[in-house]
Amino acid sequence: MKFGIRLPQNGPFASKPNLLRTSELCESLGYHSLWVHDGSVVTLAEEKYKSALSTGSKETYDQSGLPPQQYEALSLLSFIGAKTKSIRLGTAATILPLWNPLTLARQCATIHELTDRRLILGVAIGAEKRVFEVYQIPFTERGRITEEYLTLLKQVLRPHPISSFEGRYVRFTDIEFHPAPTNLPLWYCGRAPPAIQRAAQHCEGWLPGSGYTPSRFKDGIKMLRGYAEESHRDLRGFTTGLETYLCLAESGAAARGIAGATLEAKRIRLDDRWIFVGSRSEVFKRLEAYQSVGVNFFEFKILASSFDQYLRTIGTFAKEIIPSFS
Repeated sequence: MKFGIRLPQNGPFASKPNLLRTSELCESLGYHSLWVHDGSVVTLAEEKYKSALSTGSKETYDQSGLPPQQYEALSLLSFIGAKTKSIRLGTAATILPLWNPLTLARQCATIHELTDRRLILGVAIGAEKRVFEVYQIPFTERGRITEEYLTLLKQVLRPHPISSFEGRYVRFTDIEFHPAPTNLPLWYCGRAPPAIQRAAQHCEGWLPGSGYTPSRFKDGIKMLRGYAEESHRDLRGFTTGLETYLCLAESGAAARGIAGATLEAKRIRLDDRWIFVGSRSEVFKRLEAYQSVGVNFFEFKILASSFDQYLRTIGTFAKEIIPSFS
């Protein structure tokens, strides 16, 4: 089992010193990876708690009086990659249809090589129609665009540098890509059957989020294997992960007190079985439930009332829970 932490990329804890402290702490504690989401996506005012608060709490966000700070994902990972040595760096998720896929490929190849091959590119289809309108990308075509861009990325993000491509949205002939990246994994972030199919056909990992209970994950992994078999793909080494929220405290009641207002603002129920809000023993049991159905990775977005509490959660989880799942 491997574990990753969402960086304070936005919200009340978003600052250069906090990003560096988080990165250094996670690397020193042996976490697998650090994660960001697509900072190219504009923040919609009416969705500020959903899109501009992935770490921290609603209370600290409101009290700060600050605008919804949000650092761009790939620029941030390039910066963090220069300040760390071994911890992996991931996006969850890059909204693929919003990008020029060649520009994305070039940026990712460069970051991957300059950070000694530590990048994981997690991609998704996107769901906010207004964001697509801002970028002037047809919302109803995002599925077809995503399929084509995934095919393209798998072609150009490989050691052989010469590529040609003929698609509906992108066409080019005999283009060389340097640096030609080695072992740059693609993960797909999505919950529906088409997302699972894309993960099985094109990617090295699958990272769904909200709503994925252990029982739903069990069904999803069965579907993933079926699609992989249809595509003649071997899933050995494949990552099946969950992106979720973590709030850890001495008691379940204390954890629910910290996380309650934030989850309510995000329209998430405290008793949802896919979130990790509780005492050490409660979180431990939930991890075991996911492990039993085949989940082998977690990316945690930590809910905390202060940055010090956020760091303490990272430390407590690493020292008291991770060793049992190593």
